[in-house]
Amino acid sequence: MKIRISIFLSFFVLQGSTTGLRAADAYIGWIPVQTIQAPTTEEFDLSRWIDRGAGGKIEILRSKPLATLEAKLDPARGKLRLHAAPDGQGIENITLRLTSASGPTLEGIFTVAIQPSPTAAFRYFGTGSEKAVCVAGSFNQWSPTSSPLIKISKYRDWETDRKSTRLNSSH
Repeated sequence: MKIRISIFLSFFVLQGSTTGLRAADAYIGWIPVQTIQAPTTEEFDLSRWIDRGAGGKIEILRSKPLATLEAKLDPARGKLRLHAAPDGQGIENITLRLTSASGPTLEGIFTVAIQPSPTAAFRYFGTGSEKAVCVAGSFNQWSPTSSPLIKISKYRDWETDRKSTRLNSSH
């Protein structure tokens, strides 16, 4: 006998029990949406929401995986490691399948939302006498040469040569 729970937490609609499902000694509880910011690698301890019971096994299933999200399960430790690529964004529902040693198979949904890194475009309105303009900050290891601005008018406007710069700290 197989019991299936479908949880769409991004819309807060639950089917099944709001306190979780229990099959013999195994248990899957309510898993809130997890948000990560690209680019990053995060590890989640699934024991916060799942009790495998004695001899229970857990696996992940990805029916529509995001190309910018890598998911790896360490079943021995019960940890789910997620890596979001620098251009990652979107929502993915990862199915957690729990096979109990003495009961039915349970499934729960681990929803992960990937937020893109904040970005900024830099623009400087100069005096006209500048020979070069650059931006330095912790986002480029305070390098005065790695983020030069380019002159966009023949008089005094300067801006970054790319659409935006990824930010993750102060400038």
